[in-house]
Amino acid sequence: MKSTKRSKWISIIKCISFIIVIICLVGCVFLNRDVSAEVILRYIPQNPLLAACVLLLLYAVKSVFVVFPILILEIAGGYLFSVVPAIFINNFGILICNVVAYWNGRLLGRNTVEKLIESSDSFLNIVQKQNSNMFVVCLCSRLIVGIPRDLVSMYFGATQMDFKCYLAASTIGSVPSTVLVTLFGYSVTEPKNPLFWISLIVMGILAIGSYYICHRYQHKKKGETG
Repeated sequence: MKSTKRSKWISIIKCISFIIVIICLVGCVFLNRDVSAEVILRYIPQNPLLAACVLLLLYAVKSVFVVFPILILEIAGGYLFSVVPAIFINNFGILICNVVAYWNGRLLGRNTVEKLIESSDSFLNIVQKQNSNMFVVCLCSRLIVGIPRDLVSMYFGATQMDFKCYLAASTIGSVPSTVLVTLFGYSVTEPKNPLFWISLIVMGILAIGSYYICHRYQHKKKGETG
């Protein structure tokens, strides 16, 4: 009985996702423009409270269906608000993404989600290397640049990782990159602003560091299997 209900819900989700895909494709073709931070900013209200609500709604939509990179939302948040509110709103938006995608993965099931993450070698290497400590796996997957966040969240939901443990690791691991991108978005129109260069340089260091970590994991894996 449970299996039948689960299949029914999966079918409904796939149907809704397909409809959203069609709407987005038609919209992009009709409007003849790509989804970017600039485009998003045009449709966000000038009222700060309404702007925050719309931005958080976009985070929730993005977590269910990958319409645009989450980086765009973080930059838009940094551009729209002053530093402290922007950091708070963007981190809250990431929290929404993490929660929604986790439960989405739990609903879809492990087999479905594992097929989706097969293309992410970096994440698979981390899972295989630290399978005994899921907190560490979750934390590392958030710190490393280039690993798709939504698929990672869905994986931990599908594998039924303890929700509190998942939320703690995801939050701790997501904050550094979110703060950096927010600062970049805040200062993106002012290249002379020290925040612009500091955020850009640290993001570069984080990207290089994450690449090094991935490379080390892959090297160790090859050494053990060779």
